[in-house]
Amino acid sequence: MAITAAETAPSPAELQRLTQAFRHDFQRFMMEYQFAVDEVLTKVSILREEFLYLHNYNPIEHVTSRVKTPESIMRKVSRRNISPSLPAIRENISDIAGVRITCSFVKDIYKVLNTLTSQNDLKVLQIKDYIKNPKPNGYKSVHAIVQIPVYLSDGPVDVVVEL
Repeated sequence: MAITAAETAPSPAELQRLTQAFRHDFQRFMMEYQFAVDEVLTKVSILREEFLYLHNYNPIEHVTSRVKTPESIMRKVSRRNISPSLPAIRENISDIAGVRITCSFVKDIYKVLNTLTSQNDLKVLQIKDYIKNPKPNGYKSVHAIVQIPVYLSDGPVDVVVEL
C-alpha cells in the first residue's frame, strides 16, 4: 500500500509549530552574526583610540558594517544551490556578516589587518588580496574571512565575518 503526500503532510497545528520553531532558530542564527559584527566593531574602536593615543594618527578612515538580510541570504542559497538549512548556510556562506574598514593609505590597510588578525581570538580562514592582485575591473581591496567566538548564554559559537 502506497502512502500519499496528503497522508504524510503535517497537520495545520504541527505546521504552525514547525514554522514558529524555524522562525525562532533563524532569528537566533541572525543574532549570532549581529553579535559577531558587534565584537569586531568593538575591536576596531579600541584600535582607533589606541592608534590616536600612541601615534597621534588614526589609520582607520571609515568603518561600516552590515548583516545580510534574510532575503539576500536566500537569494545566495538559491544561486549557489545550497541546502536551505541553517548548518548548510553557516558552512557555505562567508559574507553574512561584514565589516568594511576604509584606510587612506595602502600601508595602513596592512597595518590594521595585521593588528586585527594577530588577536588570539580571531582565526583567519582566508585572505584575498586584491591590492597585490587587482580584479580585472580595477577593484583593489583586501578581504579577510575571519572566525570570531560569540559568547552566548549556552556557550560560545564561532561565527564567520568578512572584513
